[in-house]
Amino acid sequence: MLGSLLKESAGIVGRRFFLDALVPSFTVGALAVVVVGGHRAHGISKMVTTWTAQSVELKTLQVVLFFAVVAFLAILLSSTSTALVRFFEGYWRRPFSTFGKHLHRLRLQRLDDGQRLYLRYPPKSRPEEVMPTRLGNIFKSAELYPALRYGMDGVLFWPRLYAVLPDRVATGLGETRSMLERLLALSWLSALSAAGTGAYLLVVRGPALLYLGCLLGGALIAHLCYLAALQAAESYAEQVRAAFDVYRRDLAVKLRGETAELDRPQWKEIGQFWFHGIPEGTRLMPDESSPPAEKSKGRLWVPTLTTWWALLVLVAAVAGLLWLR
Repeated sequence: MLGSLLKESAGIVGRRFFLDALVPSFTVGALAVVVVGGHRAHGISKMVTTWTAQSVELKTLQVVLFFAVVAFLAILLSSTSTALVRFFEGYWRRPFSTFGKHLHRLRLQRLDDGQRLYLRYPPKSRPEEVMPTRLGNIFKSAELYPALRYGMDGVLFWPRLYAVLPDRVATGLGETRSMLERLLALSWLSALSAAGTGAYLLVVRGPALLYLGCLLGGALIAHLCYLAALQAAESYAEQVRAAFDVYRRDLAVKLRGETAELDRPQWKEIGQFWFHGIPEGTRLMPDESSPPAEKSKGRLWVPTLTTWWALLVLVAAVAGLLWLR
């Protein structure tokens, strides 16, 4: 949920569109043209020869059509960036979300208390908050941080807190967010490219090595981009935590004109008024202090969705090779 609400500006909109949507779309589109065109022409060199032998009008039409498709894909990607982040966070329907949550709950209970747990998962005392993906758990950890520390609902207070952040802090948040979205877009497009080119080569019974290269290469790029996105997400989530730690007093001044620190009940009362319209002074929400955590059950290996993704790619590779042999 936090990921869908952290849509800050990173500066000029055109620059974000160019880097986050147009460049990934162009890159993947160019690779698809090389694979499909090279296969149809029986080689890259023959494809280039065929291209140069065409008339100027036909080449112009093809170039315009290619850039039109790339622009449409970039606009679609840019307009659905929030939905894409939510997908990677794990806001799925059952049974997929249930399966992913179960795996990550097992991993959570087997983690020792430390920086890895702090950055990547909700507290062990909140297993019901676990998300189906690693990205979702990173965001959920940052979302719960202000509630557990100060009694501030992270999703509810963040847009108000962001309004009082200094420009340099807001710019840093926006740049990190832009990098995160760019990497997720590359991961998503690489996965689609691997599936699309692989399906095409299966239908036309293309070379087995080309099929294997497209499938495994696209899957590897998608995975590496996702891993890089996780690093950007950890940095982004830590910046969000720091913003609550440092600038919540500035928000209190804007709201009440007070310079003193508001305590947990006061922040909770403000949240109740914003979210439910309950007048301040009516304390209905229970305290969100963490109950004792469950004990770790040992260091057993638990497969993640990444493991199942690798297994799926391996099965697709083997099945495709058997089909194309």
